[in-house]
Amino acid sequence: MEIVYNGVKITSQKPPYQELLLSKTINQPIVTIISNPSKYSSLIMYDPDSVKGIFIHWLVINIPINANNINSGQVIKSYYKPSPPPKTGKHRYMFELYSHANQLQMDTQKEINYSNVSKLLSGNPNAKLVEKLVFLSENKSQTGGKKYINKRRSIRRKVYSKKTRRLYKY
Repeated sequence: MEIVYNGVKITSQKPPYQELLLSKTINQPIVTIISNPSKYSSLIMYDPDSVKGIFIHWLVINIPINANNINSGQVIKSYYKPSPPPKTGKHRYMFELYSHANQLQMDTQKEINYSNVSKLLSGNPNAKLVEKLVFLSENKSQTGGKKYINKRRSIRRKVYSKKTRRLYKY
């Protein structure tokens, strides 16, 4: 598998991972599947370091063996650019390519989260992880981030109860 963002090829499989600026990852990368041992492939891109748990940025399943374009598969979730919050450090963005003999069936009515996708891919006896590529990205903006979140949480709300005529703070 080859992944290219604006002329920059992702080559990292193990640490130290290569770093990309957020400005380089705005547009969907060019993905080329070099060798596919099975009839179909599936591609998932996710951020395991997301502040809200594992976040899926892109999911394409059932890519045919001789496909020239990754979008010839079934796009379950369109590409969403990497966008880590400020001051949360470097985030890993992982691309995983799975191969499988039969088409996968995904219920698009359910929420598309990592546990559902993981069950779909690991629960299928034919699906095997073929390749994994990783890059790092960081939002170097000076606003927001952990300090901003903590300040928002510390704000207490004042509620006046008409029934008891008291002021409650929480």
